[in-house]
Amino acid sequence: MLTLLLNATLAGAPGCTVEDAVYALRSDTPVTARFHAVDTGPDWLAGVVMQIDVAASGRTYWWLPFGGGSSGVSYLASVSAPLSADWSPPRAGDADARPLGDIPYWAFDADYMFQEGYPIRGAPAPAHFFLPELGDALWYRQMENRDSAARQFFDLVSCGPDGPQDNAPTEPPAE
Repeated sequence: MLTLLLNATLAGAPGCTVEDAVYALRSDTPVTARFHAVDTGPDWLAGVVMQIDVAASGRTYWWLPFGGGSSGVSYLASVSAPLSADWSPPRAGDADARPLGDIPYWAFDADYMFQEGYPIRGAPAPAHFFLPELGDALWYRQMENRDSAARQFFDLVSCGPDGPQDNAPTEPPAE
């Protein structure tokens, strides 16, 4: 636990970009998050998708960052496996292509100062981020294969190409 907190204080280190960052949910470290650089098309400007892995179930969830307009609030739109060869980003406003809907995304620096905006390829990685509705989305927005996630911060735990290997996209296992 101490190592996790020490790593979190190193977050925002120079040269750590969004797509190199690996995060762990503070009170539930078997829930991890990382970003992947992908072609997100003209409607989605981030150039990355977020992968959230829930170790307890072995399921992976995918999210596409986007801005909420002039409010300064950012969101993540649930998407299907974006690393597959035939994936294309959903059209803006296409709710059917968002299996778990949208959830708010709040980023913070190492001093917990709020950072407006959403994750963009090549941008500095935030030290922490908070997804206040992640647990609700994983539990209440699907009737089968439910997962849970604590309402807690994700902390940067590693950065760089030597971090954990990318997992192949997965669909929830049939039960």
